[in-house]
Amino acid sequence: MNKIRLFKLAKELNVNPNEIISFLRKNSNISGLNRNTLLDSKQSLQLTRQFGDEKLNEKLNENINSKFKTINKNSKSNLVTIGELFEGRLFRIPDYQRGFSWSEKELDALWKDLNDITGVSMHFTGIISLEPIDKDNINRLTKENNISESAFTKELDLEINNDVYTPYFIVDGQQRLTSLIVLLTVLLEEFSELEDHKDNSQLINDLFTTSDGEVFRFGYEKDTPSHQFLLNKIFNDKNVEITEPETIYTKNLLKAKEFFQERINPIPSNNKEEEIEDNIRMNINQKVSLFNKIQNNLLFNILILDNSQVDISMVFETLNYRGKPLSKLEILKNRLMFLTSKKYKDEIYKIKEYREKITLVWLELYEWLGKGKTNINQIDDDSFLRAFWIMYFNHDDRKETRFSEFESDLFDNKFKINDTSTNVFLEQEKLEDMLNSILLAVRAWHYINHPNHKEQANEVFVSDEFSYYLQLLNKISQGKYIQPLIMSVICNVFNKDENDDKTFKLEFIKEVERHNAVLFLINGKSTDTNRAQSWRYSNVVFEARHGRKLNERLSGINTDYIMSFFSKSINKYHRVDHFSEHIHSNRMNNEKFWDWNGRDYLLLQWEWSLRNTPVKERNTSLKYRTYRLYSQNSEHSFKPHFFLDLERANLSSSLSIQNSIGNIFIGSPIPKKVKDFNAIELKFQNENQFLLQKNNQKIQHWSYETIRQRGEAFLSFISNHYRISLGPENEWKKFILQGVQDKSNL
Repeated sequence: MNKIRLFKLAKELNVNPNEIISFLRKNSNISGLNRNTLLDSKQSLQLTRQFGDEKLNEKLNENINSKFKTINKNSKSNLVTIGELFEGRLFRIPDYQRGFSWSEKELDALWKDLNDITGVSMHFTGIISLEPIDKDNINRLTKENNISESAFTKELDLEINNDVYTPYFIVDGQQRLTSLIVLLTVLLEEFSELEDHKDNSQLINDLFTTSDGEVFRFGYEKDTPSHQFLLNKIFNDKNVEITEPETIYTKNLLKAKEFFQERINPIPSNNKEEEIEDNIRMNINQKVSLFNKIQNNLLFNILILDNSQVDISMVFETLNYRGKPLSKLEILKNRLMFLTSKKYKDEIYKIKEYREKITLVWLELYEWLGKGKTNINQIDDDSFLRAFWIMYFNHDDRKETRFSEFESDLFDNKFKINDTSTNVFLEQEKLEDMLNSILLAVRAWHYINHPNHKEQANEVFVSDEFSYYLQLLNKISQGKYIQPLIMSVICNVFNKDENDDKTFKLEFIKEVERHNAVLFLINGKSTDTNRAQSWRYSNVVFEARHGRKLNERLSGINTDYIMSFFSKSINKYHRVDHFSEHIHSNRMNNEKFWDWNGRDYLLLQWEWSLRNTPVKERNTSLKYRTYRLYSQNSEHSFKPHFFLDLERANLSSSLSIQNSIGNIFIGSPIPKKVKDFNAIELKFQNENQFLLQKNNQKIQHWSYETIRQRGEAFLSFISNHYRISLGPENEWKKFILQGVQDKSNL
């Protein structure tokens, strides 16, 4: 620990730096002691109790009292190995927990920790916080086929085949423990095939199952995400059928298993065994050594929480702000479970009903959010929750700067901990409406962000043409803020006739694309232009769904009103001079049209317009390259005198000419080895992919006049396509070739 970190830590803990140095020296046989370890007050408390140092213990106790007031001071805590952790215990990951979220980064860190253990050195692995399963929660275990209510003793222990197990929910520490369990399953598969290592196999089996082999001692609560997958794919129990949908969490479990399999037995590519070096593949002795490290050298801090003294789900929420943090969507799930259990504390059946409902809703949410994703870090669930919050709740009085407060509004206002009796959002009708709405919203969200996955969009899918415009919108980096409004329209029904409803929605999405293209690509407006108004409007539109009239502000909501929102915005923000300023001012490298953010987007639209390509045949993923036909740094050579009059231009004019929109076109990628323009002509003379490219090949000379005509044709297209004025046509020539000094050639 360097001096800066040492003094900062001492200041945070309010102790003398020498006391920390003394503490570290006394406990040098424990690896993994770092700033985070010491700052974790509960963990530090246990270490000091275990190894002494009363003064530091006293200071850390003061720290604990201020940071963890919710944890009962009589809670039990001790350091144990993994075998001692499982001794006489059965664990379930409760429904309010998220699934397995560790990525390769965290798995690799765990693997390195194991490799760093040498000899008899011990490694502090972390805290396992446990909640005893009480009589009110027995039914959450008896849902499992192999556990009956009669198996519970009066003390609520579980008696199976004359062995007694105390059942616990894992409140904190499940990610690391799950990773180690997955690693042990890989080692079990290795040892089970070797006669000399049956004892190791049995030791691992004893951790996994009860003595009769009928009940798994570690797993997820039944009916929660990953329960069946863990048993079937990780524990290899093929008697368990997988009927649950695949989620990002189940993918993570399988990736974790594959990660450890690869570390233990690397798989050669193309079956070339010689590619795997002997010092990379683990031999049996190294595998036994790895197992012994897990069994004997890892120390866990057990913290058994008294659920009569604390709210366990709130402890879970607090603890998970450290380590790999929970997303806001995951915290909302936990908060809803907590609040409904408080509101309906005298109606056990209703608590059970809501727990199951919320669990199933969140299972479906993450199924949709995880579609097409291979890594949990690819899931932006907080962006979805923010969009849903914008759409679902009223923001009439919210100033734009306060839209950043969505987290505090959700958890400190809409669903605050100490308000259950007066919270209208917890009333049955409102809560069920929110749960149903968030399921509809997540389908719409997936469709908005993956419009090419129309077969997955089911009831929210509008039409192929609608999907095309969604794909176009996703090409414009600015204006993403409008997604909540799109989501509210997709979730709405504006006409009982399905075809009429789809027709309106198609006109709506066309107008959204027009709005974003005109404001951000043509006028160069800032990315927050019209944002707050759009967000407030999202809720207005959503609240009008299915003809609902919840308050006076909804009167007059119809299709004309919605469309006028965009036309008024375009009229307000579009100015003729804005386009010229956007192109010729503040351009990076002073390259005008060449580095314009709307260049490729609008050239491709022009291409489709010239070709009269039907919308259904337009491929927004088309591969192309953008070229400047006349360029001082051209990769290709051209026929003699092709640029005869342009070559007489001075340097300033030359730069303006080559960066003019009339000199820029899109075409098929031309291999760099093709240098001669005649070869380019030959290559594309029979190609029908890019009309702009073919037209350029027919031109005998590339001149000022050619560039001006092409530029004017392009501006004319923009003006007609987006129904906007770009000023008098006689001014376009100056605009297209602004900065050209030699005007005698025009």
